[in-house]
Amino acid sequence: MLISNNTLHPWLEKHWQQVLSLKEQARLPHALMLRGADGLGIEQLASVIGTSLLCKEPTIEGFSCGHCSDCLLVAAGTHPDYHLITVAEDKKLISVDQIRALVKVCMERPHQGGYRIVIIEPCSSMNISAANALLKTLEEPGDNTLLILVSSTTNSLPATIRSRCQLMSINVPTETEGMNWLIKRHLDDKLTILLALRLSKHAPLEALTLLTSEQLHVRQSFITGMARAAEGHLDPIKLVAKLKKDDFASSIEWMYSLALDAQKLSHKVAKEKLINNDHFSLIQKLASKMSNRFDVWVEHLLEARRLMATTSNINPQLITENLMFRWIAIFK
Repeated sequence: MLISNNTLHPWLEKHWQQVLSLKEQARLPHALMLRGADGLGIEQLASVIGTSLLCKEPTIEGFSCGHCSDCLLVAAGTHPDYHLITVAEDKKLISVDQIRALVKVCMERPHQGGYRIVIIEPCSSMNISAANALLKTLEEPGDNTLLILVSSTTNSLPATIRSRCQLMSINVPTETEGMNWLIKRHLDDKLTILLALRLSKHAPLEALTLLTSEQLHVRQSFITGMARAAEGHLDPIKLVAKLKKDDFASSIEWMYSLALDAQKLSHKVAKEKLINNDHFSLIQKLASKMSNRFDVWVEHLLEARRLMATTSNINPQLITENLMFRWIAIFK
């Protein structure tokens, strides 16, 4: 999806300045990998870079003007030298056919006589055949071609792809920076905003999604249910059955955050530094139950997180139920 707004999130500004510096020094690479966590808006940075290079009359800040012929073509989705490769609506991966079609395009000269921009997002969604098909283009992309690969730090890429790109790592903002940005955009109390930010691993856009959806309420209900199940007052099967399909991955992350908090508390980390401060009594109880059963539960949590991130042919409800039974075993 094209993002035409030239206003960048504050944590992306320094990376934009780095790109401008490379451009001014005529040192732009032929392939740039923007890598960072989900929820940072890295796609926005990729779009701003691409549109600025195609623009005939960039602003004094280096952004695209929005009104020249190239900008109008980009906005209309018809620019012959702007190519956005992403996962098709009915697919789970970027296919080899998509990349082969791109390779053919890159063999030609840019139609408008300027740059050719290719954005692949997320590049970790390329299957092995697609990644291999891209290698030749990464080595010899053609005249005035910039390939921008958007990658999440939670996803692995073949070394052959990484080694052919100039890496730009984008870190999450500090907690203070993230809080300041969120407070300007949401009316919730600061403790709720802080909770959302920490649950989102300090990715502000992810936190904003939490704050503007029902997910915090779903989490509250689920963790309260976990506490009741630990006391023997709730059947874990019934608790998991209340979750919607899209909630299973989140519920596993919530469990993992409780495990992290318990480990921190057992090492005397202050309450204020924990993620789930609103369930401190449960964290205290869990921290007092450090045992082999706790370790086994954490091992299964890690495996569940890996499966949810990398495997499509799984039963998330069954995985969550298994984690709940191991959770209950900790307190027996």
